[in-house]
Amino acid sequence: MADKEIVFKQIFEANSKKIYHLCYGYTGDDDAANDLLQETFLKVWQNL
Repeated sequence: MADKEIVFKQIFEANSKKIYHLCYGYTGDDDAANDLLQETFLKVWQNL
């Protein structure tokens, strides 16, 4: 389990800003972009 958390943290730190900006570009809304970011990383966690 600890390995999964380390890998997830690395993926999140490397990609979260890019994904947030992509989501914000699509929605134009901070809250919606954050929701999409959270949903994206939930899927990443589930698929690790």
